[in-house]
Amino acid sequence: MSGPDRIMPSNWTRFYRLTPRQVEVVNLIRLGLSNKEIARALGITTHTVKVHLHHIFYRLEVSNRRQIMIRFSPQAPVGREHWPTPGLGD
Repeated sequence: MSGPDRIMPSNWTRFYRLTPRQVEVVNLIRLGLSNKEIARALGITTHTVKVHLHHIFYRLEVSNRRQIMIRFSPQAPVGREHWPTPGLGD
């Protein structure tokens, strides 16, 4: 799938209202990094990573990292009707 049906990293800020730093955190989550590894990679504290995750979870309406990875997998369709439902299969 390509074109307007796919949300690419450059569009995440506009589409999901994520800050550029939150997009960086999402990318590192997609790589499977832990909070400590994300903090080290970005030069921030683990507390700051947790704050970013809280805001990311809220804006994406997810409750865990797995749901973020599912939402942003290369095969993931875009649109709320395709988003994982919290509590179902997570």
